[in-house]
Amino acid sequence: MHGLIKCGAVTTGALSAVLGLVPSPAHSMAALQPAQTTLVSTMNPSLYGELVRFVDRVCPANPSSTSPTPTGTVTFQEGDMVLARGVLFPVGGTGPCSMTMVVIRFMRLGTHTVTALYSGDVNYSSGPLESVRQSVRRRLPTA
Repeated sequence: MHGLIKCGAVTTGALSAVLGLVPSPAHSMAALQPAQTTLVSTMNPSLYGELVRFVDRVCPANPSSTSPTPTGTVTFQEGDMVLARGVLFPVGGTGPCSMTMVVIRFMRLGTHTVTALYSGDVNYSSGPLESVRQSVRRRLPTA
């Protein structure tokens, strides 16, 4: 048949050899550094139906003067249910740290355990999992 190409699996090493590519030191498989996260609720307890801001700060666990700023996302969950995702942005004046903020409305009374998980990036490993117990109370009737 004319025009058909038979393909098979090609390894990265084989493709690099064919194309004459040399691995870059910047893209070598260096060990990922651990990150440290801090999750806070800006209104705890909150009232039923109120919007609650959650802020997660991500920093290198062992910062140095050359530590890059963490990038990526943070997933906020209650159990297996994803409540929100936030993109990290650099925080000026706090060293090589980033943060994200999301707004969540709780429509059930009681205590909610909100967890935040950092995605990791090319420099930092994912995690650790942080949690906050958010108390949601009934609104009192107004007179």
